[in-house]
Amino acid sequence: MSDVAAIALDLNEAGVSYDMEIYGGGLHSFTKWSSSDYNPDADLQSWSELLEFLSEIF
Repeated sequence: MSDVAAIALDLNEAGVSYDMEIYGGGLHSFTKWSSSDYNPDADLQSWSELLEFLSEIF
């Protein structure tokens, strides 16, 4: 998480507008259905966030 905090600090200092979503407990393959790391709650939330992002830019 220190890397994430460092990126956020850099973006803030640069005056960049951004959103950052963090899915606690979500491992790298949390959206892959066949993975033991699959997290259905984080998967659905991340998909919803992606669709919202895409609707804002297209």
